[in-house]
Amino acid sequence: MKIPSVLKNLIDDIFLLYINISNSFYNFFWFIVEIIKFYKNPKLRKIDIELFKIYSIRDQFTIANEYKENNQNLDDLTYGEATWYSIDKAIKFIKIENCRNFLELGCGIGRISFFMNIKYNLNSIGVDLIPEFINNANKIIDKFNLKNIKFINENWFNINFSFADIVFIAATCLDNKTLKLLKEKFDNELKSNSYILSVSFPFETKKIKKITTLNLPFSWGRADLYILKKL
Repeated sequence: MKIPSVLKNLIDDIFLLYINISNSFYNFFWFIVEIIKFYKNPKLRKIDIELFKIYSIRDQFTIANEYKENNQNLDDLTYGEATWYSIDKAIKFIKIENCRNFLELGCGIGRISFFMNIKYNLNSIGVDLIPEFINNANKIIDKFNLKNIKFINENWFNINFSFADIVFIAATCLDNKTLKLLKEKFDNELKSNSYILSVSFPFETKKIKKITTLNLPFSWGRADLYILKKL
């Protein structure tokens, strides 16, 4: 029996509504977890509240979608966010005491770069193509007089990665060409004993070996985070 088109559209709409509501509750749950776990640090609390105020009216997802619509060549630009909880879990598997420089590729609003700078006292650099994200993040740096952190509006491939001790990238929506070029860049430029934290894609080569894989929460749901080390 064929389902009438009106009924089919209604079923699709209800299913999409269910997904959106479920995702909202999911993200709210992890936000509460982070408040309990990390808001004891006054700097992290102040910066997170400032980010919330900045993006409360025109949120980061809308900004990213508008930028993508105006730049049709960016098919693999899909906005999502890592959680402090997930990054903190991953850090337990690396020798953070030997690390000084953190690089975030596709930093978005900068939440992870701020976290790594404040909680782990790392020199943090966030890189993103969307100017509004970078401008807002740098305004926060100035407002709170933060040290050893900056945000750059640049293409990843115009930056040399050799300074980084830890690189974080959410590779979930990157196309095969970009993944291949990034793998070569990591292989050629990263120094020995540096780490890659990569969501959804393992950048393994003869010189880059996987330490472990963790299944962790992100804004779009759970995903595999690969922890790798350059030999």
